[in-house]
Amino acid sequence: MATPVKKSKKGGKLKAIFLFIFFLLFIAVTVWGGWSYKMYLDAKNQITKLSSLDGQQELAKQEIDKVVEKVKKHIRLPEGEDPVMATIIDVESLVKEQPFYQGANNGDKVLVYPKAQKAILYSPLDDIIVNVGPVYLDQAQAGSPAPATSEATPKPTPEPTAEVVAE
Repeated sequence: MATPVKKSKKGGKLKAIFLFIFFLLFIAVTVWGGWSYKMYLDAKNQITKLSSLDGQQELAKQEIDKVVEKVKKHIRLPEGEDPVMATIIDVESLVKEQPFYQGANNGDKVLVYPKAQKAILYSPLDDIIVNVGPVYLDQAQAGSPAPATSEATPKPTPEPTAEVVAE
């Protein structure tokens, strides 16, 4: 007569460990896939938002608000007025033309308050105010109405050049 074959306990344990590892890998891949899909949708929404003029204006407003919050910690800002902000991209040529920009670096921000006639030069990298000066509006702009889609751009004294890009 044939003797019955005993099942080894090792084979069952090995199979259980293998299934457990497979289950963990399945969960990890599923979580990673969900996270990747969410990041893809967020990026797609951001691109769609930035493709529109309203989205670009909203992003610029958010950046201005962020800079204003930082500058508020250092100086009392004019109330009831939203500033116009520009980023310095070629400080060397600005310094040659206007001493107002002395001590500034590329990437620094210029906040201009036209009604208060004040310009503030702020360094976000160092978190300091580099300079504050008066702003004189160009009389030609002040006398003629601004186009319906944009505001008249104030010119801080000293006047910014093309190297300062409005945001």
